[in-house]
Amino acid sequence: MKKIRIACLALLAPLALLCACAAGTPELSIESNWYGQTGERHVITPTYEKLVYGIKFTKSEQAEKSGYYFTYENGTYITELKNETIQLPDGASAMGYRFSTTLETDVIVRYNGETSETLHDRVTTYALFLDADSGLKPVKSGQEVHSTVPAGTPEGSFESVSKAYIEYDYTIATEYAADLSEAYMKVDNLNSDKDDALEPQKVKLKGSGTYLDNEQLLFALRGVDFASPTSFRSINPNSKQCVGVLFYDAPVSVREVCTFSLGGVSEERTIEAYEFSLRYSQEYSGEPKKFVYAKKTSPTDNVYRNVLLRTEMPGIYSHGNFVYALTSAEFAK
Repeated sequence: MKKIRIACLALLAPLALLCACAAGTPELSIESNWYGQTGERHVITPTYEKLVYGIKFTKSEQAEKSGYYFTYENGTYITELKNETIQLPDGASAMGYRFSTTLETDVIVRYNGETSETLHDRVTTYALFLDADSGLKPVKSGQEVHSTVPAGTPEGSFESVSKAYIEYDYTIATEYAADLSEAYMKVDNLNSDKDDALEPQKVKLKGSGTYLDNEQLLFALRGVDFASPTSFRSINPNSKQCVGVLFYDAPVSVREVCTFSLGGVSEERTIEAYEFSLRYSQEYSGEPKKFVYAKKTSPTDNVYRNVLLRTEMPGIYSHGNFVYALTSAEFAK
C-alpha cells in the first residue's frame, strides 16, 4: 500500500491541524456557548446550525521565486451542527450532536513555467459526541479525503508539472471505548486496487484531562473559557499516538472587524473576541495556527455563539498562507 501522507491535509483544512495526549492535564470546563442561552449543559434542544467560511490563499514570495508552488481558488469550508440520537459502545443510546464539515477548493500547480489543469480537493468529516455536561465525550468520527499534495520540497526536480504533485484518496474511521480508555482507528487507501485495507489500530488514550476527537475540535473550542486556558488531549493520526495540544501563546482580547450574513442580513460587525495560537506538545510540532473566536455576549443572549470568526495557517513547504473567514451564519435556535 502506498503510504498516505495524512499530515499534508494541514495545507488545507483546520480540521486536520490540531491532530495532536499529555498526562496530568486538568479537565476543561465546557459550556454550551453555541446556544443563545449557554447554561443548559445537559440539555440538547432541537438543534441545527450552519456556518460558511470563505478561504483566501496568498502564495509566498519564496515559493514564487522557486518556480514550484501551489495556488488555491474558490475555496469554501462549511460546518453543520445537528442533534442526533447516538448509539453508544455498550449498545445503549443517548441524545448527542453530529458535527459535520465539507471543505472544497480548486488547486493549480505551477512548476518551471508549466501549469497543471485545475484540480479539485474535497474533505468531508463528521463527529458524534455527547453533551457539554459529558465534556462533549466523543463516540465516533470519520473523514473522507481527496487531497492534492506536493511531490517534494521546493528544491525538488521533476520531469514535468504532472510529476510535481500527488493525489490521495482515503478514509479514516475512529471509534471509542465506552470509558474513553482507547480508540480504534482504521485508515483505508482508496487509491489502491488491492484489498489491503488495514485492520483497526488500537490507540491507548493515556493521561488525564479532557479528550477531544480531531474532527470535533474547532467546534469544541467554542465551549472553552479562554480567560483560563489549559491544554487538552487528542490523537495524532500520523503517529497513532495520544498527545497534548497546548496554547502557543495566551489568548488575548481583540476587537475583530468582520463581514458576514446573520439572519439574512450581511453587514460589517465589530465583535469582541479572543485570539490565540495552538501547537502540538511534541517535537517537530510545526508552526502554530492562529484562531479568533467570538466572546460570549451574555449567558442569556449570546448573540454570536462564541463562533470561530477567522483562522490562519501556513501551507506546506512554505507555499503560502490560508485565511478562513466567516461569511454566513445560521445559528441554533
